[in-house]
Amino acid sequence: MIVFPVRHHSPAGALRLAESLRAARPRLVLVEGPCDATPLIPLLLASDTRPPAAILAYLPADALAESEAPRSSTWPFCAYSPEYVALRVGREVGAELRFFDMPAGAFLDAPQTPDAPEETPSDVWRAIAARFGFDDYEEFWECRFEMSTGDLREALLELGLLVRAGGRDARDAAREAWMRAEIARALAEGYGLDEMFIVCGAAHAPALTPPFIPPENGGDGGGARSAKLTLVPFSYPRLSEQLGYGAGNRAPAYYQMVWEHGGDFARATQEALIRTADALHRAGYAVSLADAIEANRLACTLAALRDKPAPGLYEVRNAAQACYGRGAPSASGCSGQRRAARAVRAKATPACIAR
Repeated sequence: MIVFPVRHHSPAGALRLAESLRAARPRLVLVEGPCDATPLIPLLLASDTRPPAAILAYLPADALAESEAPRSSTWPFCAYSPEYVALRVGREVGAELRFFDMPAGAFLDAPQTPDAPEETPSDVWRAIAARFGFDDYEEFWECRFEMSTGDLREALLELGLLVRAGGRDARDAAREAWMRAEIARALAEGYGLDEMFIVCGAAHAPALTPPFIPPENGGDGGGARSAKLTLVPFSYPRLSEQLGYGAGNRAPAYYQMVWEHGGDFARATQEALIRTADALHRAGYAVSLADAIEANRLACTLAALRDKPAPGLYEVRNAAQACYGRGAPSASGCSGQRRAARAVRAKATPACIAR
């Protein structure tokens, strides 16, 4: 059995996982996600379903107690989400596909939602980043994992052990017990351990790696209320952590470029800076192609100074701020440029249109 740890919405994780799946060609692929969402997998993989998309779970009105507020939860997927790629490539190799986490109702009944990345306190992530000499976990992740040319699976297994050392709660234990029970159920159905491929969050991987003892009661999620599930459209902004999605990243569209370029951060950085320059130019800012060339040069130089294999998100931000914003942290720093551009356009435009 291959247990492949992942981080949600990781281009590198998705690329390496696809390679591993095609090499293993398993009979059964088990993916972290609510088990009662398994019937939605064909819809998620349908040719007319274009990610980002999400599984939406909610408690129907007849399942709510009097005066109980309605609530829902989502499990989003984009093109480079390892879970989505596992399903897509699993279908390609002819494997049976299943979600194998607790049912959605267990998450809706819990005080927390699956939006927190591995349900681990943020100070654990900061401590891990500091241990390796980084001030920020996201930069640590990008440099040591997204840009890595080593064995990503082994590195993620080690990361999972570090995260677990920071402590796990009862909810984590319940989820892992349920997932072990699902693996045991597959064994009872006749699947061999060597025919299974497990895709789960890095923090769960150590608990699912053989040898393990499956729980006798199959976990404690069976008493949860039954939820309704459907597939809904999603968006890149909603995949960002800035909008409150705890398992999101800081630039979903940028990492889409990384994914489309096969993990080539240098090409993705160049494209991102050109697109940003074009958007600012169309909005009336005095930003030219020469600025984009200089921004790309600066991003590459910053990456070299920081001993990074390629420029990434932080270099894109720093270079854009320096070369497009003239050092200002936001577009408001270019307000003088924008006012000047508007004045030029107003003089060249008939008064009736300018109004």
